[in-house]
Amino acid sequence: MSKLSIKSKLLVMLLSVSLGSIALVATLNYMESYKTVQQSVFSHLISLRASRADAIEQYLEAVTDEVEVLADSPNMGVMLGQLSASFQALAEAELEPVALSALETFYREQFLPALDATVEGTPELLSVFPETNAGRYLQYHYLATNPYPQDNRIQLDDPGDGSDYSRLHDQWHPVLRRIANGFGYYDLFMIDIVSGDIVYSTAKEVDFGTNLIGGPHAQSNLARLFRMVQRNPDRSAAHIIDFEHYRPSFGAPALFVAAPVFANGRPVGVVAVQESTEALGRVITGNQQWERDGLGKTGETVLIGPDYLLRSTSRFLIEDPQGYAADQRAIGTPEATVERIIALGSPILEQEARTVAAEQALRGQTGTGVIVDYRGREILGSWAPLRLRDLDWAIVGKVDLDEAYEPIYRLARNTLIQTLLILVVITMVVMVLASSFVRPVNELIARVRRFGAGDESVEFGGDSSDEIGDLAHSFRELVESARKQTQLIEQASRENELLLENMLPQRFAQIVRQGSEDARETIPEVSVIFAELRGLAEITRSHSADVCVSILSEFLTAADSAARKHRAERVKTMGDTYLAAVGLSSPLLDHMPRALEFARDLRSLVANIAQAYELKLDLIVGISAGPVITNVSHDKELMFQIWGEAVIEADFARDEAERGQIVVNQAIRDALADRYQFERMAGERAVALWILTAD
Repeated sequence: MSKLSIKSKLLVMLLSVSLGSIALVATLNYMESYKTVQQSVFSHLISLRASRADAIEQYLEAVTDEVEVLADSPNMGVMLGQLSASFQALAEAELEPVALSALETFYREQFLPALDATVEGTPELLSVFPETNAGRYLQYHYLATNPYPQDNRIQLDDPGDGSDYSRLHDQWHPVLRRIANGFGYYDLFMIDIVSGDIVYSTAKEVDFGTNLIGGPHAQSNLARLFRMVQRNPDRSAAHIIDFEHYRPSFGAPALFVAAPVFANGRPVGVVAVQESTEALGRVITGNQQWERDGLGKTGETVLIGPDYLLRSTSRFLIEDPQGYAADQRAIGTPEATVERIIALGSPILEQEARTVAAEQALRGQTGTGVIVDYRGREILGSWAPLRLRDLDWAIVGKVDLDEAYEPIYRLARNTLIQTLLILVVITMVVMVLASSFVRPVNELIARVRRFGAGDESVEFGGDSSDEIGDLAHSFRELVESARKQTQLIEQASRENELLLENMLPQRFAQIVRQGSEDARETIPEVSVIFAELRGLAEITRSHSADVCVSILSEFLTAADSAARKHRAERVKTMGDTYLAAVGLSSPLLDHMPRALEFARDLRSLVANIAQAYELKLDLIVGISAGPVITNVSHDKELMFQIWGEAVIEADFARDEAERGQIVVNQAIRDALADRYQFERMAGERAVALWILTAD
C-alpha cells in the first residue's frame, strides 16, 4: 500500500468504503425483508386457516342441524314406519332362481370388479351378498334390473313389481330424493331401530336392504353410528362418525351423520345421511380458488384425522394427478396406496400426513413454522386443532417455502445486479475525481521541482513560500466555509424534512419532496382510527391553560410514539381528536390487528395521563377498515386529505362510542373474531358496530 500513488490509494479507499456501505445496507435490507415476508405469509396463513376452520365447523354444524330437523319432522316417523312394515312383509318374498342368478351376476360383473380396484385383497361374493329374502328382493328390483345407470339409480320411483313396498316407495321417494339432492347428500338412509334393517336408501347401493346388526356391512362405520344412536336415542341429537372406507360405495371414504326418528313418543328408526366428500372438499379448498385466496401456486389447507391420514383432498392431486403420484413415489409411499388414491380420485384415508404440524395440532397446540409437509417438501405452515362434534381433527394451512420466499430470492438477485452496476459507476466516477483531485497537486509539485532545478521563469505570484501558504490557507478557508454552508443547508433540510414528515404520512411526504403538485390515490385496504380525548373540555373550564396544553401535548407525543410502534401514521389532529391510519404508505396484511393494538395502547396512555394529573380523562376510539381516497396538494398551501367509506365508518363508530370504549366496524370484527372478543353494540344502525370487550 505504501508504494501506491496518492491517486491509487484514494481510489482503493473510496471503493472500499463504497463496497462496504453497499454490502452493509444490502444485508440489513435483506434480513429485514426476510422477516417481513415470513411474518406476512404467517399472518395470511393464520387468517386463512382460521377462516377455513370456521367454514368447516359451520358446514358440519349445518349438516347435523339439517339431519336433526329431518329426523324430527312429522312425516319422517310416518314414512319410516310404513316402509319398515312393508319391508318386513317381504321376509317371505323368495326370489325365483332366474332372478337370484341375475342378482348374483350383477354382483360378479358390476360391483365386485369395481370394488376390487379400490380395496386390498380380493372381495368375495358372500362377504357382500344380501343375506335376507327382503334384501335380495329389493336389490334385484332396484339395483340389478334398474333401467338407470349405476350413478343415476336415484331416478327410479317404481320398479313395477306390484309390491306394497314399491307402492310406498313410489309415494315417498320423490320427496326424499328432492331432500337429498337439495342438501347435496350422497345418500339418505332410513333404518329400523329395532331390527337394524336399511329399509330405504336414495342412492340404491348394495347396502340397501341389508342389516346393520348382522349383515355384510355390520362392521362399517355406518353400522357403528347406527348402534351409537340405537343405544342412546335422544330426540334432536344427531351424531357424526369419522371417515372410513365404505365398501357399498366401492371403498370410497364416507362420513355419516345420523339422528333418531320418533313416532308417538318412542324411537322407531334412524335417519342417516352419507355426506358428499365433494361438498366438504369445496369448503376446505375455498371452491378450489387457491390463488384468489392468496395461496399462490402451492398453497392449500388440509384436514388431518387422529390416525394422521388426510380428511380432505389435496390440491396437487386435483391439479396434477400424475405429478402428485410421482411425488408420493419419490417419498416412499407404497405403490398400492398411490394406485388406490388415483383410482378413488381422493387421498382421504390413504395419504399419511404424520408431520410436526399434525402432531402438535392433534395434541391441541396451535403454531406456525417452517416444516416438511406430507409431500416431503419444505413449507411455511400454520396449524391448529379442529374440535368438532364427535370428531377430533387438525387443520393445516401451508405454502411451499420456495414460493413463499420467492420475493426474497428475487430481491437478492436484483440487489446483487444493482450492486455490481453501482460499483462500475462508482469506479468510473472515483477515477475521474481522483485524477481531478491529484492534478493540481502534481502541477504544484512540478512547479516546485522546476523552480528547484533553477527555472526562474516559473511564476508563483510572488514569494513562493508565501504563495503556497496563502493557497493552503485559502483552501482551508474555502473548505471551512463550504463545510459551514453545507451544515447550514443540511440542518435546514433536516428541519424541513422533519416538519414535512410531521405534517404528512411518510409516502406522501416523499411525493411532496419529489415535487408533485397534486397526487390523488385510492388505497383498497386501510384501517382508519379516530381517537377522541373525552374530558379535556371540562378540564379547560376548571384548570389553567398551561395545564390543558401540557395534557394535550403529552397525549399527542405519546400517541405519536405508539403510532410508530404499530406502524400507524398520523393523518391530522384537531384539538382533542387524533386521526391515524394503518396501511397508508405501504400495504400491510395485518393492518387490522395493528390498528386495534394501537387503539388499546392509546387507551392505556390516556389512563396513565389521567392518573398522573388526577383528572377524569377517557378515550373513545372508532376503527374501520376498507378503502380510502387520499389527496396531496401543495400548489399554494400544503394540504393532505383522506376520505372514503372507511373514514366515514370510523368517524361514525367514534360518535357512537361511550367513554373508554373501542368500537369497530363489521369488517374488523369478522377478520379478528378468532383473536379478540367483541360485543355487538345495541340499537338499530345503518352500519353494524362492535365493542372490544376483552383485552
